[in-house]
Amino acid sequence: MKKLLWLVFILLIGFIGLIYFSVSSTDKEFETVTIQEFDDLENIDFRRHDSVEVAASSLYEANELKDIMQGENYREAWNTPVKVPVLFLDSLYGGVEIVKEGGGTQTHSLRLKGKNGFLYSLRSVNKDPSTHVPEFARSLGLENIVIDAISASHPYGAILAASLSEKAEVLHTHPKVVFVPKQEFLGKPYNEKYGNRLFLLEYETEGEENWTDYKNVYKILDTKNLQELKEEDPAQVSIDKNAFVKARLFDMLIGDWDRHASNGDG
Repeated sequence: MKKLLWLVFILLIGFIGLIYFSVSSTDKEFETVTIQEFDDLENIDFRRHDSVEVAASSLYEANELKDIMQGENYREAWNTPVKVPVLFLDSLYGGVEIVKEGGGTQTHSLRLKGKNGFLYSLRSVNKDPSTHVPEFARSLGLENIVIDAISASHPYGAILAASLSEKAEVLHTHPKVVFVPKQEFLGKPYNEKYGNRLFLLEYETEGEENWTDYKNVYKILDTKNLQELKEEDPAQVSIDKNAFVKARLFDMLIGDWDRHASNGDG
């Protein structure tokens, strides 16, 4: 019996050791992009290029041990170069203005307004979960166990979800992947945070101008404002229950559990 207990103990220690070595394989907490065939991004004149081949991040590369202990996830998708257009904001849709910064604790975003009155959003493909790493994990050198969890999400999942939404006739924001180089338009503060990064460019879920195919639209509201309007005047505000249920069922079908009032379509 004692031998069995010792064997279990040794196996447990070995298993914990393997976990430790797999999660401590890198001390990086955030990385932007890897551009193929270019080493010095600061000296590239991106206006001479209409597109670039970009790998979203090499941060999630793994050896066999890490694949076994932490899973294969979508590491290959993060590390595979894709060809995307280069975006300059001073010429986007004839020129846009930056309205404000947005995003949550992991996603960085800019809200833009075009000369056509449409509101757009630039949302970073790369996530920055460093603020979610507890101090005890840092002290043990295990911050990568939190950082590596991002590899479980597909960097371009929004593109596929939009394509499926189109087939299901569910409203979506028409996202497309773009590369935003550092540029004079952004200025120093924004360049440091948003320059040389991959983004999803899409319509905002609110605005005065109608970018949808629906007719007779006075204003586009996000979910939170729609809920407030419904509470203020329930007799005058009606919600298409069938469309709402269809959208929620679609979320469940594709496994999107992150829909909430701050990122849902109203």
